[in-house]
Amino acid sequence: MAIAMTPALVAELEQSELRAWSTLYRNAPPASVATCGIGIRDFGAATALWMSRVDVLACNRVLGAGLDGAPDARAMDEIVAAYEQAMVPRFFVQPAPLPAAAPTIAALEKAGFAHYNNWVRLVRDLSPPGPAPTSLRVEQVGAAHAAVFGETLCQGFSWSPELGAPVAALVGTAGWKFYLAFDGDRAVGTAALAIDGKVGWLSFASTLPEARGHGSQSALVARRIMDAKAAGCEILSVETSEETPEKEAPSYRNIMRSGFQVGYVRPNYLYRFRGQDQG
Repeated sequence: MAIAMTPALVAELEQSELRAWSTLYRNAPPASVATCGIGIRDFGAATALWMSRVDVLACNRVLGAGLDGAPDARAMDEIVAAYEQAMVPRFFVQPAPLPAAAPTIAALEKAGFAHYNNWVRLVRDLSPPGPAPTSLRVEQVGAAHAAVFGETLCQGFSWSPELGAPVAALVGTAGWKFYLAFDGDRAVGTAALAIDGKVGWLSFASTLPEARGHGSQSALVARRIMDAKAAGCEILSVETSEETPEKEAPSYRNIMRSGFQVGYVRPNYLYRFRGQDQG
């Protein structure tokens, strides 16, 4: 059944993702705050997230821009100043496709942001998942596997190892479920589910390169669909890179095979401080 993307639902999905990421940043262990340079600051309905010592755009971005109307020039200056003071080399702002999207984008461009690429919001109802055959074993895990989860996640994404600690600190947090896919006794895949009222937010899905092609992610999605339904969720949400003729997006294809539909495309507007390279 197709899901109608009303402005109210778009706002709810954006806020759900924002709350999940805010939980990660606000609950990061002190050692991770220092090692990764973690910071978080609210600007009205928007929230700025940064890891100043980790040049990963997913970890340095503003969510919720435009939820309470287009930002004015002063607000944009304050956001840019916050990242500059944190010594972040570059960051995203991700405006939601709401009535304020056009003036928000205009404000971003005026402040020196440029369109970089798009992410896609994929959504699904809680109808039963289709078959997801795999030779791997999928298990929900708790705090005892937190370190393994963080390590496997970073290896799957080719992230620096220090990024695993703040995610691992969430394992066992109320409202969250974490999963590992095992090949024998070895963890080879990760996934998480944040339960936020009627929304189930899927995240932190990675697979080790040598374990890809064995159905890990399809099985992890199927397990989260069933667990989200049992928890009372009414809609599932996940964001991934947009697939284009120039760039394939394996995660996008995996999720679409699991019965998701495109909810909307969300643009990424990049700000790069002077003196930074173009990587």
